[in-house]
Amino acid sequence: MARPSYQKVTVSSKPEFYASYTVPAGTPVIITPAILPLEVTAVPGSGGTLLVETRTVSNGAWVAWPAGTVGTTTSLSFDGRCHSMRFTATVGAGLVEVAG
Repeated sequence: MARPSYQKVTVSSKPEFYASYTVPAGTPVIITPAILPLEVTAVPGSGGTLLVETRTVSNGAWVAWPAGTVGTTTSLSFDGRCHSMRFTATVGAGLVEVAG
């Protein structure tokens, strides 16, 4: 089985930031937040879903956020340890908004 491709983005280390990322269907987007706490909003594409996962160390296991795979716009706050976040969309491109 071929390994999936992905995009990797490092989030700004400014005291406050706001960013949004388009998540193409089937191509995970990974960000490395430089600031916590974070507010993350997942906006699935039309008829699709969006999965948000986190890991605590660079080679750690991916763990789904508490909301699981969402089919509607969903926001959650992250204030614990988080090395990186991965977003995966199905059916259509989704959008992830991150604020810290």
